Amino acid sequence: MRTSFMRSIGLDSETSSAMFDKIEKGSLLGRIGQPEDIAHLAVFLASDDARNITGSIFNSDSGMTIHPPKIDLISLTLSKDFF
Repeated sequence: MRTSFMRSIGLDSETSSAMFDKIEKGSLLGRIGQPEDIAHLAVFLASDDARNITGSIFNSDSGMTIHPPKIDLISLTLSKDFF
């Protein structure tokens, strides 16, 4: 999700934006989810259209679960073999 979390842990806007851009390019769908994507999923699950759904897990992650980007969490940089 593209949120302000990275800035809240001390990354400046430019670095945060660059990281999100690289993650976006490496995602299966070629995009990073927005908070609105989660809202749309919640609205669907609360609607009558989802009346037969029970005990399910939904991933809204632009394919990151099956194709995660390689991120160096120590230095908060993307590894060179990210793509």
